[in-house]
Amino acid sequence: MQWYSGDVGGYPADMLMLDGCFIVELLLLECEDKARADNYIRIMWNSTYYDLLLVDNQIPFFVVERIFLTFRNRKENHAFKNTQLLHLVNAFFNHRKGQFSWAPANPSTDVLPAAAANYQIPGGDKSEQSKIFDVKFGGNGGMTIPRFEINFGSKILLANLFASEQIERQPCDKLGAVTSYIVLMNALINTADDVMVLQRAGILDNLLSSEKEVASFFNELGRCTMLDMREHRYSGMFDDVNKYWMSHLNFSKYLAIFRLKHLRNPWTCISLLGAILLVIFSFTSMIIAILNFLKYR
Repeated sequence: MQWYSGDVGGYPADMLMLDGCFIVELLLLECEDKARADNYIRIMWNSTYYDLLLVDNQIPFFVVERIFLTFRNRKENHAFKNTQLLHLVNAFFNHRKGQFSWAPANPSTDVLPAAAANYQIPGGDKSEQSKIFDVKFGGNGGMTIPRFEINFGSKILLANLFASEQIERQPCDKLGAVTSYIVLMNALINTADDVMVLQRAGILDNLLSSEKEVASFFNELGRCTMLDMREHRYSGMFDDVNKYWMSHLNFSKYLAIFRLKHLRNPWTCISLLGAILLVIFSFTSMIIAILNFLKYR
């Protein structure tokens, strides 16, 4: 605790100790299935659960571990003699199936609770979760993006894992899956209208208050990304998309531009239809005039 002596950014050492003790006690109560037997904890369960996931609420893991070891080494706590803190953390965040499903796999010990997360995005079984970031671009110009449900919980999870990847060195100096996904969504989404397009395509299932909130979320995270654009997992796909778009034989591109400009809403469709009918009538009138001229010549 010597590194936390004094007031560190408005967060003194005694407050750090108090928060650490609260986390340890909460994990132990959950381990004994007593957490929701406490009226106060039961009432504040959802808020407490999500607050522990917030990036700005993370505290150094060694602080919590030091407190836990002090508790475990007491004679009266022999029942927890062989208990590991990471096991308690994983049990706590795995308890709520359907919210977050995390499994331990060589976790680091820098921050809590991201330290204990081999992350999987909520919803569906493991085979579905493994495909969350499996985005593909086909040669016909179509991009396949798995459906993602964005809600209050998944926002917290994405932001937390994004921050964790930013401070951890990834294998082969590549960006992690979450950071790469944020880069992709930031490239696809600029405004609320883009979110609506993804919703209609079945890519995003928005449970937030508005499309604008979704766009702001991905854009704000995207601006915080520290990366070389050649290092994320979709860099090859980005190159394929650019090559496809620059191809002169890409008729789908011209069709997309046409649809964007002239078929954006019912009024532009009506205007286009009126223009087409006007051209047809004008052309028909010209043909009739020519035929009458030749007839009476």
